[in-house]
Amino acid sequence: MSELRKRHLRPFLPRERDLSRFDWPLEKRAYGLLWLLLPLCLFWWLIDKREPVGKTEKEVEELTAEWNRRRANWVLSWLVLLGALWLLSPGGGIGRIVVGVIAAFRLLEIFVTGLGTILDQSQQVRARNVITILIYAIQAMLIFAILYHSFAATGFLPHPHRPSDFLYISWAAMASLGNSTFTPSSTAARFLEVATTTTSVFLLGVLLAYGIDAVKPQS
Repeated sequence: MSELRKRHLRPFLPRERDLSRFDWPLEKRAYGLLWLLLPLCLFWWLIDKREPVGKTEKEVEELTAEWNRRRANWVLSWLVLLGALWLLSPGGGIGRIVVGVIAAFRLLEIFVTGLGTILDQSQQVRARNVITILIYAIQAMLIFAILYHSFAATGFLPHPHRPSDFLYISWAAMASLGNSTFTPSSTAARFLEVATTTTSVFLLGVLLAYGIDAVKPQS
C-alpha cells in the first residue's frame, strides 16, 4: 500500500499515480477523502508536514524514532487536555461552545487517523499500536462527555449537572446502548448518544480488529 506524504496544501486530491496503487474504487475515494481532511488537522501542520526525509538508513531510523516520540507526545497531550476540559466544565454559554468546538476538532483528528489506519498509511495518519487505539477510545469518551455538556446539557431527564454525570452518559453509550439513569429528551442528546455508540464501534470494533493484524506488528 502506498505511503502518504502529503507535504503541501495542494494538490487537494491525490494524483493518479497514487490512486493507481489501490485496486478498489471505494479505496480510491477514501484515499481522496483522507487528502481533503488532512489540512483540517493540526497534527498535519505541526508534525507530518514538517517531517524531514532521511537519506541514509541510519538517518531514516533516527528521524523515525524522533518523529514517533513527537506523535506519542501529541496523543498524550490531547489526553491530558481533554481530561482538563472535562473537569473544568465551564458554565458560561460561550465557554461551553469553545470547549465543545475544541473537543469536536479532536474527534475529527481521531476519525482521520482511523481512516489512515484502515488505508495503511504512515506518519501521524495511522494508529501505531493497539494501546494507541485504546487511548483514542478514552479520548472519545472524554470528547463526548464534553459535547454532552456543551450542546445537550438540558437534553436529558433528569438533567445531568456534574462532570461525572456527563462522563457516565458517554461511557454507557460507548460500552453499551445507553443508560437508564439519564434519558435523552432532545434531538441533540439523541444524536450525540448515537454518535457516541457509532464512534465506539469504529474504534473498538473496526480499528481494534484491524490493529491486531496490521498495526501491532509495526509497534
